[in-house]
Amino acid sequence: MVFVHGESYFWGTGNAYDGTILASYGDVVVVTLNYRLGVF
Repeated sequence: MVFVHGESYFWGTGNAYDGTILASYGDVVVVTLNYRLGVF
């Protein structure tokens, strides 16, 4: 499963989400992406 966070400018990282619970219940590998929307 690829998880792309959508928290606009407040939480700018995928590290705020813990994928261990989802991985254990869903028997999947969770991959989070970090990206930037602007200069800051």
